[in-house]
Amino acid sequence: MLQHSIQRVLESNVQEVIVVLGYAAEEIMPVISSAGIKVLTNPHYNRGLSESLKVGLRAVSPDSTGALIYLADQPLVSPRTIDKLIETFKATRALAVVPTYRGERGNPVVLAKDLFPEVMKLSGDMGARSLLEKYAKRIVLVEVEDVAVIIDIDTPRDLERWSLLLKG
Repeated sequence: MLQHSIQRVLESNVQEVIVVLGYAAEEIMPVISSAGIKVLTNPHYNRGLSESLKVGLRAVSPDSTGALIYLADQPLVSPRTIDKLIETFKATRALAVVPTYRGERGNPVVLAKDLFPEVMKLSGDMGARSLLEKYAKRIVLVEVEDVAVIIDIDTPRDLERWSLLLKG
């Protein structure tokens, strides 16, 4: 599933791909290492998503104006959707760009570099959600026709349910 997620990002217009591993990193790293991606390990993965987010953002190129935060448990998001989010970010210079599907917020999101210092203060398993709420007036919601932005695969049952889409 992780390889599928990485492939989706590599097929988009993302300039730099950084993968942050936590649990079982030593087992996973040899399987995903490939040209064009930087693989990092989060030794504090048990403290929640915010720790992995910090590891990844610290590695973002200094020339970058933001970062796309793509969750590995959402392997169905299309490269076209990723590109639409990036294009919207470049055009609007918003603090964040968030996809929606039929009005429901989803992922991945683009965070402006201006938010990185506040992300570094986060803790727990919430990711940047609290910042998106705090700066609601400065984020842009982008309606997409990609239901995958609201689908995440957390259990074997979820995987079974969406496996046909993964294969396609």
